[in-house]
Order: sequence, then structure tokens, then C-alpha cells
Amino acid sequence: MKKFVFLVFSLVPSLVWGQQPAGEFSAFMGGGLSHLNYSPGAASPKAGGSAGLGYRYYLSAGWSIGSGAELQFYNSQINLNQLSGSSQAQDAEGSPFEFRYNAENYRESQTAFYVAVPLNVQFETAPSKTSWYMLVGGKVACPVYARYQAKIPELTTSGYYPEWNVELAGPAFMGFGQWQNAGSGKKELKTKTAILLTAETGIKRQRSRLAYIGVYADYGLNNILKTGESSAVVRYLTDTPSRFSYQSVTTSLNGEGSAWTETLNLLSVGIKLRFVLN
Repeated sequence: MKKFVFLVFSLVPSLVWGQQPAGEFSAFMGGGLSHLNYSPGAASPKAGGSAGLGYRYYLSAGWSIGSGAELQFYNSQINLNQLSGSSQAQDAEGSPFEFRYNAENYRESQTAFYVAVPLNVQFETAPSKTSWYMLVGGKVACPVYARYQAKIPELTTSGYYPEWNVELAGPAFMGFGQWQNAGSGKKELKTKTAILLTAETGIKRQRSRLAYIGVYADYGLNNILKTGESSAVVRYLTDTPSRFSYQSVTTSLNGEGSAWTETLNLLSVGIKLRFVLN
């Protein structure tokens, strides 16, 4: 029995690390569907992708560990048939009132770039003309650039003055009335660092620069929503009443005064091509 145990422990290192360790440098690009996924919400994924450089250290012919750096692009959009809410405001004469709004066919697009550092383990079948590989691991993704843009084809605003118990639907110069094609320009969307679970599988072609062709999926494990001051999606501006301020639904309050979004995480799937450089 002792001889058998000794034989097993003698063979394991030779099987796992039997070959001389080697390194592999690569450049990759990927594309598919990406998502700033929030709950509750009705956001839809749109086209996204990633590109970067990687390095793999081979422990044996079949096992390797890898890292590198990549730039990720996320893109999503939310469509709401109707969005309404209210907030406390003050008019140009200093009188307090409740600003009310109703937005028809509200659309908000969101884009974000992240720089990610992956760490993963890869297994591939015995070397041949074409072999199969599978990769699992994680990534730390830091936000670089994130923006949102709101578009409202039809917006109705009014002001309720509790002092006189009256709701004004006009005039327009006070910011009350009906507005066509309202919305914001591109504005900053603040998010936190993301922790991603990643998986990839496909085929590896030996003796080819385009060595890897596979499919991948990245899933955010943590809530990247940056909490701060929340207000209504459409906000009244005392100095420019006929022009409004727009806040993303990811960081705003709904008509009942509660948060539109409770959690926000990253999600992407697609096809990846990896080119071996050495």
C-alpha cells in the first residue's frame, strides 16, 4: 500500500507539470450583446464588445493560467410607455410648489467603458490540428467612461400650489404645458468597480495566428450602482423654467417616491477571437 501511495504522488507532478513551462502572448477581440442590467427595470441589451492583450503561462500541455488587460464596452436601453413623478420646487417669485410631469414613450440609452484585469484557468485537450478549450475565472473592471441620454417624444408638466389648492397647466414660460421631443444630451453616469465571473469555450487551432475561436459570457457579481442624492427623472429649474434637468432612471425616484433601480450589474455574451503573437 505504501508503495502504491508513493507511486501516485510521484506520477501526479510528472503528469501535471511534465512539460517545460511556456508562455503565450495574445491579442483578442470580442463582440455580441452587452447589458447594464438593473432590477427592477426593463432595460434591453444592445451591441457591445471587448478588446485587449493577454498572457498565458502553461503549467502543462493541458492546463494554463492567464491574465492581461482589456477594454470592455457596454450598451443598453430602457423603454417606458409612461413615466410620471413629482418633486418639490420653487418658481421665479420664490413661491413653493409641487412640480409634476408625465412622459410618454420615455427612452434612455446608456453606454459605458471599463478597463478589466482578468485572472483565469484554462484547460485544453491534447494538442492536435484542432483542440477544444474551456476557460473560467474572474475579472476586476474599473469604470472609465459612462454616459446616459434621455429622449421624451411627449412631455406634459404642471405645477400644484398647495397654498391655493390649484394645479397650473400653463403658461409655458413658467415651465408648465406640453413639450415635444424633450430630453437631455449625454450626461455622466456614475458606477462603481465591478467584479465579474467569466467563462469561455471554443476551439484552438494549432500553428495558426488565429488560434482561438470561441464564445464567452461575463456576469457581474456585485451591485455597481453608486448611491447618492436621488430625485425625480425630470427636474424643474427655477432659473430656466422652460428647460428641464433629466436624471437617469438608474439613480432616480419613481412616481411613488421609491428608487427606480435597486441593483445594477454588468452582463455580456458574444463571440471572441484570439490571435497568438509569439
